[in-house]
Amino acid sequence: LAIWHTYIGSEDQPENIWREYGLREADGSPKPALYSFLLLTSELVPFTKVEAISTSVGGSNIYRIETKSGAEKYVAWGSGSFTVPSGITQMVFVVPDDAGNFSWGTVTPGQEIALTDTPVLLK
Repeated sequence: LAIWHTYIGSEDQPENIWREYGLREADGSPKPALYSFLLLTSELVPFTKVEAISTSVGGSNIYRIETKSGAEKYVAWGSGSFTVPSGITQMVFVVPDDAGNFSWGTVTPGQEIALTDTPVLLK
């Protein structure tokens, strides 16, 4: 389940570190989080199982998601690295470019990918 805490960002509160997590600006225009939300829901919903592989505030955060169609996907971020599992061939950072687009890249099973603060979706 992916949830953003608010529908509209809090631009009038610059000291609020959560202000950029809204899905839309006050005028209704999309924020980058909207595109991330759409990507994750289109790729992961409906799901049948979510398994936490690793959860750590200062380390790696890796989740395995099994979709209703039987596909296996992963979302990972944090520090350290992640070994691409068997059957996974594509990866994308969940933060879009300025136009709201995502660039899928190729990965190979067994490949080590460096984790960052920006989550990646693997399928």
